[in-house]
Amino acid sequence: MQDFISKQKPKPMKESELQKLVLSWFDTKLGYFVFRTYTGPIIHRNKTMSPNPQAGFPDLFGFSPKNIPFAIELKSATGKLSDKQKVWIKNLRSKGVFCLVARDLDTIQKLFGDPNDPSHFTHQQIDD
Repeated sequence: MQDFISKQKPKPMKESELQKLVLSWFDTKLGYFVFRTYTGPIIHRNKTMSPNPQAGFPDLFGFSPKNIPFAIELKSATGKLSDKQKVWIKNLRSKGVFCLVARDLDTIQKLFGDPNDPSHFTHQQIDD
């Protein structure tokens, strides 16, 4: 019997879909404390909006079981970092926060997947 291999390319994943997948993986597989950050506009009671002063902060922020802080900026296959995101990542790294830009769950699983692996969760950087 031959394996069936689809000739269709997989549909590109939206950042919001990737975010749900990553948050679920951290929660169910690792038990890490990770939360989604909101950096969109601030909506006031009178329905006016103003820019969020935290715009550009990474999508996810958390702590490893050893209390190492980390931040993850998720991007689609074609997404690019904004200037504000680059500044936040640079500033967070300067304070010792592990920062990662990831386009898929596999990248995250390789870095966070096995806490017993000596290369697990080092301060190596992955950039666009």
